Amino acid sequence: MLCLAVTEWRRKRMAISRLVIFGCAMAAPPVATGLYLWHAGVFEKFWFWTFTYARAYVSEVPLSEAPTLFAGTFLPLVTQNAHSGFWRAPDSFDCGT
Repeated sequence: MLCLAVTEWRRKRMAISRLVIFGCAMAAPPVATGLYLWHAGVFEKFWFWTFTYARAYVSEVPLSEAPTLFAGTFLPLVTQNAHSGFWRAPDSFDCGT
């Protein structure tokens, strides 16, 4: 019984440590980007355009109208460009090598 308790405790501890590592790995790119932008002196502009302006822009249209507006703009765009080859996969993925 003691052996089982120790084994389960180790598994939980390992699971928690894996979750912590995973969480840190997920947070690293946005944190690094934020630090880079802050160091470059443009973090305030980034925050404004990414969050402040976006929140104000999104609140202009009610969520209930979003699917209709999306279908009304995206579907014609796709059908207009369907014949241009923009949506097709390339014939080959050869990079010239």
